[in-house]
Amino acid sequence: MAAYSDIDVPPMEASSMSSKLALSIAEAGLSCLKSILENLGILTFEGFGKLSEEDLWETSRMIRGAGFGPGHARSLKELCKKAQAEAESGPSIPSNDDTTSMFTSRLSPKFHFLLTRKRLQNLQSVLEQCGVTSFDCLGKLSAAELSEVSSAVRSAGFNLSHVHALRQLYSEARSEAGLSKAKPATNTQVALNSVGSEDVGDAGTSEIRVKSTGVRPNVTDAAVDAARSSSPPCLGGQEDQGLSLDADDALPTPSRRMRRRMDESWEADAGTQAGRASKLLKTSAGPEQAGERASNTTASDGASGDGGNQTGAASASLRNVTDNLLVALQCFEDQGVSESLQPELRRACLAVEGVKSAMSDANSQQVSSEMPSPTEEAPSQKGNEFQEPRAVIRVSQSCFAQSCFSGVARATAPPPSKLDKAENDDFGPCCQKLRQSRQQIEETLSNLRAVAAEVVKYRERGTGKMLEARVPSAVLALLRLRAACSGKEVPEQRLARMAVDVMEEQGYDPVRAVASLAPAALLCPAGAMRVLGSGCIGVVFLEEQSGTVVKVMLEDFAKKEYDLFCSFANAGLSPRPISFAGPSVVPGGNLFSITMEAVAHTLHDVLWRKGPKGPRQGLCPPSDITARKLGSMLVETLRRMWDGGLVHGDLHLKNVGLKDEAQPSILLLDFGRSSSSAGWEEARCREAFRAGHEYDVFRLLEELCNSYDELRFESEANVKECAKEMRELKRTREAGHDEHQLHQARQIAGLQDYVVEEPKALAQAEVSFSAILGQVARYACTKFDLPVDGMPSVRNRRMRQAAMRQQRASYAIYFKSDLFWGREMC
Repeated sequence: MAAYSDIDVPPMEASSMSSKLALSIAEAGLSCLKSILENLGILTFEGFGKLSEEDLWETSRMIRGAGFGPGHARSLKELCKKAQAEAESGPSIPSNDDTTSMFTSRLSPKFHFLLTRKRLQNLQSVLEQCGVTSFDCLGKLSAAELSEVSSAVRSAGFNLSHVHALRQLYSEARSEAGLSKAKPATNTQVALNSVGSEDVGDAGTSEIRVKSTGVRPNVTDAAVDAARSSSPPCLGGQEDQGLSLDADDALPTPSRRMRRRMDESWEADAGTQAGRASKLLKTSAGPEQAGERASNTTASDGASGDGGNQTGAASASLRNVTDNLLVALQCFEDQGVSESLQPELRRACLAVEGVKSAMSDANSQQVSSEMPSPTEEAPSQKGNEFQEPRAVIRVSQSCFAQSCFSGVARATAPPPSKLDKAENDDFGPCCQKLRQSRQQIEETLSNLRAVAAEVVKYRERGTGKMLEARVPSAVLALLRLRAACSGKEVPEQRLARMAVDVMEEQGYDPVRAVASLAPAALLCPAGAMRVLGSGCIGVVFLEEQSGTVVKVMLEDFAKKEYDLFCSFANAGLSPRPISFAGPSVVPGGNLFSITMEAVAHTLHDVLWRKGPKGPRQGLCPPSDITARKLGSMLVETLRRMWDGGLVHGDLHLKNVGLKDEAQPSILLLDFGRSSSSAGWEEARCREAFRAGHEYDVFRLLEELCNSYDELRFESEANVKECAKEMRELKRTREAGHDEHQLHQARQIAGLQDYVVEEPKALAQAEVSFSAILGQVARYACTKFDLPVDGMPSVRNRRMRQAAMRQQRASYAIYFKSDLFWGREMC
């Protein structure tokens, strides 16, 4: 079975039109126009009635252009008049059937995975509108068609970097489909190819050749001026894009004009940056390196033989190569070299120069018998050492990146702590720390507003007193996971002491502390600072840079959970899985990780939302209309689970995600207790599947009621606390303390507003909870004959008791069945 990310077939397109509009179109005999109306954005009966005369005329013209006759246009106009009349007078019977279905991605899993890797997730809607739904479809586009898609991307508000990344993906698609002879070049190849492409084969020339997956770019002596006059790689050359000259000519005239202006500005910037880089390079060298460079320059200027010329050419070539590497790396599209990283890069290049000089000394010792004695040298060469031509050094791409970005970090890194030594001994020699560069840390901190923290208690070593400290939640979650992987039970007080030690060793920097605790063997992202959930055998991280969620778990059920995850994703009921890694063998068992799309909100976040209200955070519940819409979407999700033979098993408010708050769609999370009836005989799994679906429905009802009770208790406690604080302020004011009367008056006014407004917000929250619960309760009455006396609401005790009884009965059947445990599958 192929991996989910390798499937290049778009999912089945679900109807996005409301059931009311679809029924009205069918009754009017216009079912053949359903797809056209969906493409035009006419999805609800109410929206159809709000069309103006110009919009209706444009719709009729498009229907006639699609080949339909005047009768279809006339019937559509009559239906529009009926919708307009209903919109003016209002519907006779309130109904929730005039809401759109939830929107899911219509791209193939492979195409979506590659877009996520390129950080182009926001282009999904544009590509779907253009009809590009698979990776194979993208590779079969012609140059003119790709230009049209690029123009649509630019018209949607995206910049040239998105267009360039999309064209790189297009080159990869053509290469995979066999439509392009040459493999697509990466960003590094394009940047280095723009520096120069001439090969100098004599022994007196020093050059650095970087090995990569594509064409090997050569940086030589002849590439000094080429770096300042070449086309910018961020705009994409024809070799990079895999396009012919017709693709560039197919662009509109404004695009070519804009591209020409950017070429000119880039040339000026490249020349300025190259000059600045060479000046900084001279000042960043040490005294010994400066003296050696001065001696080499003197020797090359005063030499009368070939040896001096070759030495001077090698030294000048090396300086030019260093400058050109800086210019090329600064031209990276979305990975510009920061000011703090440039000195590290120059020192790494000087380290390469030191390696070359060492090899040159070794070669000179081998041929020392053939060299003339110092007394026989020319007068101009006295006092200067004769240097042999330096050998060509070929550095692989991984080694070059390691030397550039990790060399200085390793040189300046503090010695390993006792905690690191103990943990590394447990995990084995393959466990290495993931060191973060300064640029990655700066990007993480720039996108980070606040770090979640926990207050822990630990015992001080010197005095033995119990102290409290605030530690980031990510640090504690990683320490718990490391303790579980080591197979040893570590008490919470010991974990608190270890967390304080880690923060102290890393200078109380939370980013470095998390990176030091996330080795490769743990399969954790090194820059993930936000923990969405943690337990004894697993942690869920949100990676800020890529916007993905990484779930790391220590259990053998992970592969089955990933398969169930893919089943829910194929049904459009969960976010898309991106990758599955593992097993990583640790003393405590096998470690796995699942990378998936991030979900912006959960149902718990929407119902518990709070905002500033005076001196405190008050409730901001959703409106009644939004709550009814969420309830209908939850019912639709339950129906699709029943039709697809899927059981979730742990359906509570934090496992119900909302992809978009403006146009929400329900996405389920956490499939550790899920199962699927696919591959089972219907007679064997019928009872267990029905019990599992019944458990999902009644568990959701109970969670809605319990969540409202917790919210009500918390809100009432806050109101009582505010009332008590207000009485204390009034008493202090009456006692004669006049120095802070104005400040106290403002405090009292803010607390009074909170005490008055918070009960109103709680009443609105009760309406929202009851609206969602009423939709689910009606579904339960229809499906499982739930007895409901009166209106279904969170205060209906008889309904809650009946739901709890049925939940317990279904729990005993489902979690003891072979469907859940996966035994005797056919």
